[in-house]
Amino acid sequence: MLRAESQFGELSTTTDVTRIGEGLLAAAERARSAGDAELESVALYRALVWISLDAPVPDDLVDRLVVLAEQVPVAAQVVRYVLAERAMFAGKPDESLEHLNAGDVVDPELALVDRLGLLCSLGRPEEVGAGLTTADLAGMPAGAELYLGFALWTRGQLTPEVALPIALSMTAQALARRVVHPIVAILGVTSFMALAGGDIETATRHVRQAREEAAYGCSAHIRAFTDMAAAATALETVGEAAAGEVLVAMLDAVPIGEWPIRAYLLGLPMMYLLRPETRHTLDRCEFGPALNVARDAGRALVQLRDEGSLAGAAALPWDREANLRAHVLPVHLCELAVAASLA
Repeated sequence: MLRAESQFGELSTTTDVTRIGEGLLAAAERARSAGDAELESVALYRALVWISLDAPVPDDLVDRLVVLAEQVPVAAQVVRYVLAERAMFAGKPDESLEHLNAGDVVDPELALVDRLGLLCSLGRPEEVGAGLTTADLAGMPAGAELYLGFALWTRGQLTPEVALPIALSMTAQALARRVVHPIVAILGVTSFMALAGGDIETATRHVRQAREEAAYGCSAHIRAFTDMAAAATALETVGEAAAGEVLVAMLDAVPIGEWPIRAYLLGLPMMYLLRPETRHTLDRCEFGPALNVARDAGRALVQLRDEGSLAGAAALPWDREANLRAHVLPVHLCELAVAASLA
């Protein structure tokens, strides 16, 4: 258990990330054999978290955690997040929210981190720490501040000029902790902030650094943050064909399925326009207001290109500038702004 935990995300060229889940499952099985239901619950939950970053969680492991939840309070708390995520990836956001809001809380800090992360993945950033601002980031449990930062950006609460300096400070803190997944994720998000503010140099540097860090061992779902940032940077510096190629490779590794992974919610209009095969899923997603605007922008780009229609561009909420800048990359935002002005 300790060996697996020590390798959970730590930068180490000796870490075999493909075996971390196996190590945690082995620890859970040994705890079960010893009759230690609490330790089994902890090990099993950590294993499920790890496995879910690369592939769907096996039903038998979820079923075992459900059984443990009947006798172990911490299992009763965490199982609802596992069930909520399973429902989300099945394209059932309402069922996901029902699981998320059920049951008692034993560990408030763990509950906060799990809840904020799932709400971000559900495309509901408005519900993540509603009423909180950047001033609240420092006092949050480790990990929670990254989700709040993600939510503040994706709900359009901050302009790129305000968001990027704060995010760069958070990036420095993440790098100092030497944990791969948070580093790769935040470098991807800050790349989008930089591009939105016209800082191509920072975006390019962050994509390159994220690839270097990911080489130590990184799950497919987290690596997608780098791929999305790389596609966005290519869009702004080379063109749509180059960006599309990056997206094709990324989607081959992690298909969109019935619900997009969290990284795919960045630059959503770019994906909607350049990868038509994602539109069926994205059109069915029940997002919050900010992500609905992002999807509307993607639809407006398609309408403009395919039909010559200006209506979608004109209907966008141009009074919510920060919301649009957070999701629509500059080259596409300019195109939509011109179309709206001509409508």
